Amino acid sequence: MLSEKEIISYAEKMKQTERWDWTTKTALVLTGIWNLYEAYNHEGCRETVKDAMDQLVQDLKDQGSEMINFAVLGCGRHLFPLYRENGEEIYKKTACRLWQWIESRQDAVLEGPWTENLFLAEPFILEYENQFRGKEGYHQIQKQLADANRMAAEQLSGMDQETSGYYLMALIDSRSLISEEVFDHYKNAEKYFKAGLKLVDDKTSPYAVYSVLKGCRLGALLAEKYQEAAEQSLPDHEGLTDECAGIMLMAYGEYAKLHGKDAGCSSLDQSAAKAAD
Repeated sequence: MLSEKEIISYAEKMKQTERWDWTTKTALVLTGIWNLYEAYNHEGCRETVKDAMDQLVQDLKDQGSEMINFAVLGCGRHLFPLYRENGEEIYKKTACRLWQWIESRQDAVLEGPWTENLFLAEPFILEYENQFRGKEGYHQIQKQLADANRMAAEQLSGMDQETSGYYLMALIDSRSLISEEVFDHYKNAEKYFKAGLKLVDDKTSPYAVYSVLKGCRLGALLAEKYQEAAEQSLPDHEGLTDECAGIMLMAYGEYAKLHGKDAGCSSLDQSAAKAAD
């Protein structure tokens, strides 16, 4: 088990001094660092993500929409909390450009590496719906999650840890962003998540550990049944490598929130879901 000092130190080490590459790995790293910011209110973590989003804003200006793909969406989800913090229009404008790209491609989310696409795209779509569209597209999101649930029932048990892990993370992240005021929608996401978890035999991967800990924190899973085993599976120093750093930081952030080290930030998930209320 890593200490708070060790995990924050590693997060600071991950800060890139030159340029970010917009990949799935980067999306995981940024999500992990932002999770630690929420957990510990560590300003250095916030600044790292803000610097990355400022680069994304500039890259989109310089390169145009041709640079957008699912990984860019996964990175760009952090435009929304920054916009909620300070109301800077450039974050909204950039999020709108990313939305224009995905709006006509939502059917493609469940094609190709669909579990990875779902993890990268669905939280962005939900954030945009909550923030700027008054949840108008929730019905389409609900259909997409239902279709993903059917695909998972057919394929998930045969997938490797990473591929199945993306599915679990996509579902629990979606659950955290769906407004509880739309009861059926958020309960369906919770149901799909639980069904997917049952199909995953090995729940010790960092992807599964993050998903389970977040599920316990949100009340989607019984903490008495799942939390202890997930915490015991948190990787230690030997497991903390640059290759898996993002998901490790995500998992440790959830651990910190569960143990009351969120510095008053434990309601941030649902504040995002209620952004448009």
